[in-house]
Amino acid sequence: MQGLTIEENNFNEVVNHNDIQRIAMSASFKYKTMIPKEEIDQAKNIGIWKAIKKYNSQGNIYTFEVLVFNYVKWECLGIIQKNIKHKNCYLTDDLIHTAQFSSIELDVKNIDGINGDICYDFLYQNYNISELSHKYQLSRFKISRILHKFLKKFL
Repeated sequence: MQGLTIEENNFNEVVNHNDIQRIAMSASFKYKTMIPKEEIDQAKNIGIWKAIKKYNSQGNIYTFEVLVFNYVKWECLGIIQKNIKHKNCYLTDDLIHTAQFSSIELDVKNIDGINGDICYDFLYQNYNISELSHKYQLSRFKISRILHKFLKKFL
């Protein structure tokens, strides 16, 4: 990051720097299936902003790259925690839209095991993720992963 001045007044320059973007992307990469892209982008910006503030107030105790990575990761984890607390599980919006408004009739009952039942209840019985979680005694995250895999495969 040669030639980059890390100050609050040049936030846009810091955010758009390739090295900073790469670090923020690697910190948020494993959360991309759990959090919508818009919220990940927001978490990256907030994490970089907090890293700039911490770096300027504390001096050089930590390298700026470590601060960016940690703050972006913590912001992503905070979003996940907020979603769990408020009982929101995300599937990508385009997949839900495709599943609910598709004219394609899918024979999901022919899928072996519990996954077929879960997908059938979601698509044709209008169960939400919390109801499916209660009915099948699985976590909401596990239900959303099953649905996400199914929707990506068949739609």
